[in-house]
Amino acid sequence: MNYCIIGAISYLLFLIYDVNEIKKIHRVLKLTFVLGIILQISATIGIFYSNLSNLIISGFGIVISLFGLVFLIYSLFFALPFEENYIKVEEIRKVYNRGVYAMSRHPGVLFYIIFFIGLTILEPTIIAISTYFIWSLLNITYIIFQEMWTFPRTFVDYETYRQSTPFLIPTIKSINSSIKNI
Repeated sequence: MNYCIIGAISYLLFLIYDVNEIKKIHRVLKLTFVLGIILQISATIGIFYSNLSNLIISGFGIVISLFGLVFLIYSLFFALPFEENYIKVEEIRKVYNRGVYAMSRHPGVLFYIIFFIGLTILEPTIIAISTYFIWSLLNITYIIFQEMWTFPRTFVDYETYRQSTPFLIPTIKSINSSIKNI
């Protein structure tokens, strides 16, 4: 269960990062985001490796987990214009509402959950299932915090984005918009 705790700590670090981005507490706290990602990846690898004896080779599980992982990485690090979002952060920021961000305001969460569903198919143990479930709930809690506190303070047009794009679950209309705006 140590891996579950390590992964859960990553969400605390993400919260610290968000608060620091708004309140500008200290520059060193910018590192909490990277540290959170490192903890999340390490814990995921750790729990997967510790359950290898329960591994079920399943093409379906492999495809689901790879699909989720590829689109999770794409959503978080490649779908957004990198320089504008991570390097040259403007004082007045507007949302990015193209591609997967036209489909859902938080597409990374969907792909995160899909990734863990795939891993659950590959290693259906109580520890793995409960850990992935807890992390998914923490992720959803984190995006609710972002919805209510971080993003309205970060993006001048976030309210308009809320009205035009679904929170989490895509609609036919938002999927079509996503495809048209790639």
